[in-house]
Amino acid sequence: MKVFKYIWMLSIIALFFWACEEEVALDAVSIFPADATINKGDTQQFSATVTDVNGDTVSDATVEWASSDELVATVDEAGLATGVDAGDAAITATADGVSGTASLTVEFSLLDIIPGTWDVVGMEQALLLTTNSTQTAFNMFVKGEGAVSVTGDYTAELTYMFGGESDENETVFNLTEESIWDSDEGALLPMLIIHEIQGETSGMLLVAETSLGDTIFYHVEPAVYDYDASTGILTVPETALLEMETGASSITVSGTLGYTTFDVPAYTATKVDLPFRAEGEESVETTVTFTAEGGFSRVSTSTYEGETEMETGEGSWELESDSCLLMIETYTKSDEPGEMTDTFVICFNMISEDIVNAYFEGNLCEEDVGGDKEYESEAECLADHEQMFALDEGSLVVVTSRDSMVFERQGGSSLARTGHSMGWKRNGDLKSVLRSLKTAYPIR
Repeated sequence: MKVFKYIWMLSIIALFFWACEEEVALDAVSIFPADATINKGDTQQFSATVTDVNGDTVSDATVEWASSDELVATVDEAGLATGVDAGDAAITATADGVSGTASLTVEFSLLDIIPGTWDVVGMEQALLLTTNSTQTAFNMFVKGEGAVSVTGDYTAELTYMFGGESDENETVFNLTEESIWDSDEGALLPMLIIHEIQGETSGMLLVAETSLGDTIFYHVEPAVYDYDASTGILTVPETALLEMETGASSITVSGTLGYTTFDVPAYTATKVDLPFRAEGEESVETTVTFTAEGGFSRVSTSTYEGETEMETGEGSWELESDSCLLMIETYTKSDEPGEMTDTFVICFNMISEDIVNAYFEGNLCEEDVGGDKEYESEAECLADHEQMFALDEGSLVVVTSRDSMVFERQGGSSLARTGHSMGWKRNGDLKSVLRSLKTAYPIR
């Protein structure tokens, strides 16, 4: 009897302590990975870690999974998400009312999207600079900071500047109202030219065009100005210039104008803003057809001043990376005999199933070296571009030329055609413009 009484008392005590022991509340749910990107049709495994208010992991917690948008991605009871369509979805894991969230981006697969017929509806040309140290570069292709004003018998606001110290003894600045990048031919007028040969002579000349179409010149000697090469800022104090032929009229120039600057982080390809260089009244149309089997064909038609030229090509493509194709094309031009072959890589940024951005890239200082090219060595090319953008000597590693295009699928969703039509791979034109600019307008 005493044994049963003892067991009964122990049971009561155990039940008492069990009843008094409170369940520890859950505090957080964390998901790994916190964000992920997959292609449409691919999967991503998520895992959840549940912790209580004491910071201890609760390994036996029941977790429920959910997707914020099942049209973009679904997720099963084990945390395996599947990409359904392009877009963004939040993947949520919940345990006993406590939730954690991860971000999932679903992108189109290039192999799924690219087959079909596309029209090229817009373009942009750009340079990318890569340096071995952080640099502050000058951009002479865009409007500068400030202005040099022309008042008196002729008026103008000069906001673009080209030039600097072209060698140890000579300095030349050319100031205009608009970027020479947009000029098809000839000098842009009005143009203020500041020219100095140290120790010898200096002068300031404004070349302008009258309302009757005549050219008029205003001049003064010596040229009074100040240029800070470290900041790219030119200051012209109030200076009077007389009309050269008769001296019967005069103008006054004054103001401060500096190059627009941009930062180039070390070993980071940094884009140089370049305005589009208009090609007169040229009309260009390009259509490219990709097959799922790895073939493609292209037709480019350009019309200028009533004359039409056609370029046709065909070839093969294969996947170079998740977003790039290696293409081999054999093409002909209506105005040139024979066939030509080109191998290149074209990369894509998919906006939708019907609109993609595409771009060609090339190493400018590898393509333009040797033989009858502009430079004898890559080092010479890099040094020339260092001077053009006022970079430290020896800092420039790579100059990349990029032609970006917008592809619009025929029969698909339309994109507002506000850009410029283009042909195919216009890097040669970009290089020729850069050559002419750096020859005519050395930056320092």
